[in-house]
Amino acid sequence: MSVQREFIAAWWGGRCVLAGKDVPDFVARIGKDCRKPGVSAEWIQHTLDTVFGISAECVADSSDELRLTPDSLVTFTEKVGVRYNSSIQISLDLVRRWSRYCTQTSTKTGFAEFVQMIRLPQSSQTAPHTALQTSVLVPIASITDDPTKHMVYDITVPQHENFVAGTIVVHNCREILRLTKLIVDSHVQYRLGNVDAFQLADGLQYLFAHVGQLTGMYRYKYRLMRQIRACKDLKHLIYYRFNTGPVSKGPGVGFWAPGWRVWLFFLRGIVPLLERWLGNLLARQFEGRNSKGVVKSLTKQRVDSHYDLELRAAVMHDILDMMPEGIRGNKSKVILQHLSEAWRCYKANIPWQVPGMPKPIENMILRYVKSKADWWTSVAHYNRERIRRGATVDKAIARRNCGRLTRLWLKSEQERQRNYLKDGPYVSAEEAVAIYTTAVHWLESRRFSPIPFPPLSYKHDPKLLILALERLRESYSVQGHVNSSQREELGLIEQAFDSPHETLNRIKRLLLTQRAFKEVGIEFMDMYSHLVPVFDVEPLEKITDAYLDQYLWYEADKRRLWAPWVKPADSEPPPLLVYKWCQGVNNLDGAWDVDSGECTVMLEARLARVFEKIDLTLLNRLLRLVLDHNLADYMTAKNNVGISFKDMNHVNTYGLIRGLQFAPFIFQYYGMIIDLLILGLQRASEMAGAPNMPNDFLQFRD
Repeated sequence: MSVQREFIAAWWGGRCVLAGKDVPDFVARIGKDCRKPGVSAEWIQHTLDTVFGISAECVADSSDELRLTPDSLVTFTEKVGVRYNSSIQISLDLVRRWSRYCTQTSTKTGFAEFVQMIRLPQSSQTAPHTALQTSVLVPIASITDDPTKHMVYDITVPQHENFVAGTIVVHNCREILRLTKLIVDSHVQYRLGNVDAFQLADGLQYLFAHVGQLTGMYRYKYRLMRQIRACKDLKHLIYYRFNTGPVSKGPGVGFWAPGWRVWLFFLRGIVPLLERWLGNLLARQFEGRNSKGVVKSLTKQRVDSHYDLELRAAVMHDILDMMPEGIRGNKSKVILQHLSEAWRCYKANIPWQVPGMPKPIENMILRYVKSKADWWTSVAHYNRERIRRGATVDKAIARRNCGRLTRLWLKSEQERQRNYLKDGPYVSAEEAVAIYTTAVHWLESRRFSPIPFPPLSYKHDPKLLILALERLRESYSVQGHVNSSQREELGLIEQAFDSPHETLNRIKRLLLTQRAFKEVGIEFMDMYSHLVPVFDVEPLEKITDAYLDQYLWYEADKRRLWAPWVKPADSEPPPLLVYKWCQGVNNLDGAWDVDSGECTVMLEARLARVFEKIDLTLLNRLLRLVLDHNLADYMTAKNNVGISFKDMNHVNTYGLIRGLQFAPFIFQYYGMIIDLLILGLQRASEMAGAPNMPNDFLQFRD
């Protein structure tokens, strides 16, 4: 029965027209070029009548045309439907809505009047359904006030007990349409005036956050649990930020856009899959399984492996040609192992040397590595360019490309570190003394007292520790899955909350004594337009660093370390800073004077790669001017650690590590020293004002 239904639905979809005004006519024609053995209007008419109980009549002046009677049209749409003709599908959907509406409201509304009532576009009064080609086929929202009535679908697919994909397609479509109907019904209730805009927004947010309860989509595609968990995490984050203070539990947020975004991306991915599965299913129904004579497509993976195999075979051929006949057989396997090992060494950026290997063979292997490396690098850059411009790239290729670029970046970084050890330091002794002297004179002129080591009985200790721990914990508030290291860090954070005094004693002991640290892992987060480095620091050390960061910022602000031009700052929120900036420009003498063709210009300079070019020895000396020497030694030693990615390792001796908790403090301090060198001490002092009465931003005393 299902095969017959699909055949008839496809036949009607390819050869039918919908005409008529108040009662739609549904006519299909069998052309002479489309006639097949056994297919005739009589056969279609007989099958519809005997199998589905639908009466169809031949058009009087042609035996090749069939028309559905008005009474059987709705039954046809529900039991059979049409395929491969979206405009007719939409038209039939409209007919079905019209029938339901007439049944529910017990009225005899005409078809054209119904079309006008639901405000669908019309091309003419005589054929209102011809403009429906631009409409979208959606589940039928209830016209009445009860949104639970009548869910009607236009997709019917044959199902088999021994074929899973058929049921997957049907059930997935049903549940997706159920979700769509809930969304449409929410808007219907809003349009009817039963709910206001706030309730609509709150209902949408509830819908997207509770798809698991409201539909059964996860039963047929369990990977959907990722989206459900993501929406749950978003819901918890939104409630955590919204339901605070006097709001308490709150009346509802109505912040639906993030959850909608999750499901939008899901639909963008699942719709092509459902289309493909449905197409395969119907093709298999009509044509049977065709497993023979299928040529495998040449995928990117096969191209890569073919290139590698051919390159290796060419090198093996050259090497074996150089050997005497007697020892070729038992040496080929050893040489292949050397080839693999040489390539692994190249990727890990470690030297490859085999004592006693003949020089010609070693040169050939190195030539193989260089050829493969050139190809490997060019493919990485080619794929990155495709990813950057938004071309369709397989997820596995994108992930592999991120790994390749990480290795290439680490190779250049290790080369930079080696060059520094060989040629550095790049700051000469005279320049270092000039920088140091400038910092000393500035701090003396500002009467700055250095930040001491945190005392054992420091009164702000508990508050600073809680702030540090909450900042660390907040980064996990929206994360569904955590690895073992992250789980360990969360456990240590909770332990620190439970026993703050022991934690503070341990932190201060480590700040005082620890100068050797565990290596820091590095990975790159792929933003598709660029890569962002993510550093993985040992959890226990991270807690120490987070406390130190809070302590330094608090003490530096209290002692007025920062010059007034260092912005943004805690002294004002960003909107007020913008206002102060505009006020400062407006207060300039003659800023708006253009009588002689003058104009006010703003000069901007961009300092490139400051993070990477900070000399740690000079940094230590500069930090000792504003911090206790133990803290300065701890902070510079923390930047002088091993960095690892898989089998690549190096020690950072030049430049800051971005992922440390106190890296922003160091960078802001170093940036202020650079500002002093650019401005000069006299101009800087004029901008800052007297130490006992400092100037505000862009404000000067008369």
